[in-house]
Amino acid sequence: MADLSIILGKFRGANVELHWTFVLLMLFVLVFDVQAFFLLALFFVCVLLHEMVHAEVASRRKVKIKRIVIYPLGGGTVIDQNNMSPDTEAAVSISGPIATLLLALILYLASIPTAGTLSNLLYLLAVLNLLLGIFNLLPWMPLDGGRALRGWLEKSRSHTEATRLTLTASRITMVAYVVLSSAYIIIAKYSVSYKEFLLLFNALIALFIYGGTESEMLMARIKERTGSIDIKRGISKDYTLINPGMKISSLNSLVVNPYSHTVITKSEGGYAVLSNQRLRKEALKTTASDARIGKLCVPIPTLDYGTSMFNAFQTLESEESPLAVVVKKGKPAGIIRRQRLEYLMMLRMRFKNTGKGRNR
Repeated sequence: MADLSIILGKFRGANVELHWTFVLLMLFVLVFDVQAFFLLALFFVCVLLHEMVHAEVASRRKVKIKRIVIYPLGGGTVIDQNNMSPDTEAAVSISGPIATLLLALILYLASIPTAGTLSNLLYLLAVLNLLLGIFNLLPWMPLDGGRALRGWLEKSRSHTEATRLTLTASRITMVAYVVLSSAYIIIAKYSVSYKEFLLLFNALIALFIYGGTESEMLMARIKERTGSIDIKRGISKDYTLINPGMKISSLNSLVVNPYSHTVITKSEGGYAVLSNQRLRKEALKTTASDARIGKLCVPIPTLDYGTSMFNAFQTLESEESPLAVVVKKGKPAGIIRRQRLEYLMMLRMRFKNTGKGRNR
């Protein structure tokens, strides 16, 4: 389904995408209310600006930007978190909410000299951005405020301890938010159906924050136990490197079954893997045998031979790739699959837990 996302353009070398679920939401709103559609579109322009500020600050600090994605409930800037310093995490995280609050102020000031529909629209956008900015500044994970707090705490603590303290702050903030906002909703003079909607929204927020904090704590523990282990033992030689200009008709002479065997080619700036989905589509065409292999490949990440197991896993997960090419001294040394990494990391976690149990 990722192929259904719409690419709007590039910013700092990364694709700016509308996730397919966001496109579906916009079409749904358009069917029922045109005015709501335009308001939502304008608000998500503000969300995009928020994410672009994250990307700009990260880029200025020499952090690679992978992509910017707009979702139905907000946006996300996917960056290379490998070896990112606590200072950089804090700066990148806090920049978005600050920019959103500044935008809220600008929109409010712009609404004062105007009148009518335009004034109301600017004021409403100012309020929405104010709420978005405050919401993201609260110290809860996995949102910006929580990440900024962890980055600040990590200056004097380990990554795991900083994450644990941030998790505690996140839970306290979440409980306070749910209790206070729910109490206000109950005593407010809203309709019963509107109250039910807001209370359900609060429950979804609580589940999102709880799930996010637990996920961050798990990743911190995994990093602690696998961050010093390199990926050498997970490397596989079960692949074939071919010229991207080769025709499909020549592939069978090199590979017995191209659908089950991993075929790698060089691409601009790295490597790519032959896509089974594209290969099957091409096989249905009468001119399939003349197609070049390079056109049927999709880019995959490249990892250095000394990359840690945890950093490799983060890279594959953030780029939503099932495998990566491992290079040593500029040449491919093999491939590593995310499934294999998950298995090795699981073994490491179990080994550590067993070891602790025996020491007791």
